[in-house]
Amino acid sequence: MATCIWRPSAERITQVTSVTASGNASIGDTVTFTIGGIDVVYTATANSSINLTEIVGVLNASTHPYFSAITWSTTTGVITATADVPGVPFTFSVAKVGASISLGAPTDDTSCTGAEFFDNVDNWSGGAVPTTSDTIIFINEDTGCCWGFDDANDDFLHLKIYKSFTGVVGLNPDKFATSADGLTADSDAPEYRNSRLFLANSGGTPTVNIGLGDGTGSERINIGLIATGADIDTVNIYDTADSAADAGRMALSLDLESGSSGDNVGYIDIFRAPGGVYISETNANGLSRLTVHDTTGNTYLETDISVEISDVIINSGDVVIGESYTAGGSDYVIRGGDVKIHGSNKPNDISVFGGDVVSYPGIENDLFNFGGDVWVAELSAGSIVTQTDGETTVEGSTTATTINISGGDIYLFQGINNLEWNGGNIFYTLCQDDVTIVSFNLNKISKTSSIELAYEGQLTITNSPAFDEAIDITFE
Repeated sequence: MATCIWRPSAERITQVTSVTASGNASIGDTVTFTIGGIDVVYTATANSSINLTEIVGVLNASTHPYFSAITWSTTTGVITATADVPGVPFTFSVAKVGASISLGAPTDDTSCTGAEFFDNVDNWSGGAVPTTSDTIIFINEDTGCCWGFDDANDDFLHLKIYKSFTGVVGLNPDKFATSADGLTADSDAPEYRNSRLFLANSGGTPTVNIGLGDGTGSERINIGLIATGADIDTVNIYDTADSAADAGRMALSLDLESGSSGDNVGYIDIFRAPGGVYISETNANGLSRLTVHDTTGNTYLETDISVEISDVIINSGDVVIGESYTAGGSDYVIRGGDVKIHGSNKPNDISVFGGDVVSYPGIENDLFNFGGDVWVAELSAGSIVTQTDGETTVEGSTTATTINISGGDIYLFQGINNLEWNGGNIFYTLCQDDVTIVSFNLNKISKTSSIELAYEGQLTITNSPAFDEAIDITFE
């Protein structure tokens, strides 16, 4: 168990990779070089020995960013690829169609490395790359960590990133990086190389702490966490940089994965994130709790698979729960901010004390609104809405629900199974159908309370007490 501190000092080395090629080509035979799914194809036009000069000419003529970042040359029986920029790696594969053509596999004559490479021992205190049970620390450096990631095989126990670290971690996956520091990129092509530092734990109780201490922080932290031997107990995001390095992206991108059916991430706490936090799950078992504290930034959760998020606590900031998250069984407590819940699975309960909340799937059980602005698609049968203040709009079904209102405004489109009316206003101003309130219990009502309908429909109350004081039921 060691503490490994990022201390980048390795020299940037230019990558040189070669391929042997020989044999005879017939008309129509091909040799294909592929980088990041992009092919450059040489087609023989004569029956002769394979012409390496012509192949290199085709490669150098390519204007695609993946190929134009490399200088291609040839000597007898060899095609050589040389990176244009020291410290910027590349990978390619080769294939051929032609029985008499012989191609070797690409071989690095000079491997690429540099101060931005995770896997270079010269970039770590103690002269060793972090491994299982080590603590990784990024602090007091402005040189980033962009390359040399071994996807899901860079082990760790604890990760700490301080705000005094201002370099970047990882690459922008939307643009092809052309500089060793990962900050210069070509927008004409996406990044095909590994763009994130992907850390795996194989035991213990791992923790992740980002944004510790003072400083301006890193404008790009792109990391993945995979639980392979134990749950990742807690991810604390104390702060981010004020802005992101990459337009259209957030300062912190965090991907969560699971290496076995029982391992996941326990808790994520976001304390401040003006540069934004993007959380994705491409292969995970779920998230026990997300807490967004006093942040002025954006938090966006997305997943490629259906995973459950159990509890969500939001105090401020803009928060989006993505399409594929399983909200079923989730309990939300929202005290402020702008919160949008997507997908098709309804949250279990939502308690709103402030802020703006939109739940596109609706609510399964109970909504408590104590002072927010809430819009929900529908309420499940048996659900209860309790409102003391604020504004609630239910776009869809409310017919099998109970509504307790003592203040604020509620906008409805369908009837109610049970209305407990203690104050506030109920509006059917956009409703197009007749409205039935099955059970109407009238308690102490303010004289300003009202039910309003803005259509020429009919309000039916099937079971109600005698009214002891005037109530405004307004038809417009």
